[in-house]
Amino acid sequence: MADGNNPNNYYQRVPNSKSHSSSDLASCSKLIQENHRRRKTTDDNELEDEEAEHFERINATFVHYKARCLRQLQKQLFFYNRLTPRHKSMLQNDNGVDSYVEHLKRVKSCIDENQKFLNLITARVGRMFENQNYDDHDIRDPTTKRKKWTDERSVSEFNMEKLRSTLKQFVRDWAEEGKEERESCYTPVLEDLKQLFPDPKGVEVLVPGAGLGRLAWDIAKAGYNCEGNEFSLFMLFGSNYILNHCKAINSVTIYPFVHQWTNNLSYEDQVRPVSIPDVETSSPMPDGVKFCMSAGDFTEIYAKKRSYPMQQANGCKNDKNNATDSCAKESLCMSF
Repeated sequence: MADGNNPNNYYQRVPNSKSHSSSDLASCSKLIQENHRRRKTTDDNELEDEEAEHFERINATFVHYKARCLRQLQKQLFFYNRLTPRHKSMLQNDNGVDSYVEHLKRVKSCIDENQKFLNLITARVGRMFENQNYDDHDIRDPTTKRKKWTDERSVSEFNMEKLRSTLKQFVRDWAEEGKEERESCYTPVLEDLKQLFPDPKGVEVLVPGAGLGRLAWDIAKAGYNCEGNEFSLFMLFGSNYILNHCKAINSVTIYPFVHQWTNNLSYEDQVRPVSIPDVETSSPMPDGVKFCMSAGDFTEIYAKKRSYPMQQANGCKNDKNNATDSCAKESLCMSF
């Protein structure tokens, strides 16, 4: 794996707008309503502590990925060892070697490599928001709370499944293998933009649910001012690394399918490597193009104005001394 520092930094986070990842729209709606209600009754310090807790829990999911996966792998081996010799013999190859046990060893190696990649991501998330520093966040009663949030046993299976899904998402957004899918869903958007606005100069585009940031990045590369908005810290952690710190094409190798135990034609399908990114994300944007990512709830960030001022968002990220009050209050940015 190779790593580099991108001089660009594109990220901003909305204060008191906790990022969550839930596929249940009803639950999300209730959560948003509850957040709005609590904003009126809860002091800022308590809300900041809750945000820090959520951040730490997601970070702990990345950190403890390997430990959780190896424990599950041990279960696989335990069930295998309970098989009868006759059943075990069915898993041997032509040379009499137990191919299933050898495959489990390869799976473990793939998990090791994935953890190295996740470590690169988490090493840079504490300061990824220009207007929120989680490295120095002063959490009240840290001796008990922080340990509870970051302990491996506190990592939920729901969050771990989200992380496994995020690894697969890298394939769609940032690997050559995902090119066909990107062409089917991203290319039509870019073509319509070019048809509606042949001259991209001064045109501002918002991408809600930006995920790992590929569509927003492509739009900015096409010459449009673009702001991506994302709710999930899993996506934001990943896009922060790819867009801000991954310097070379195909510099990272991951194994996104290593947890897929069904619908494989062969063992090789499960341990297939994928290299990312397929483009040089550290290359500069076209002259005058503004590109940023805002983190938080779409309905909160953009509720007060029909269009969010890109000028202010960019000022917030690139010149904190000259940032407007509305920008500083409205959003937390990760600028690229």
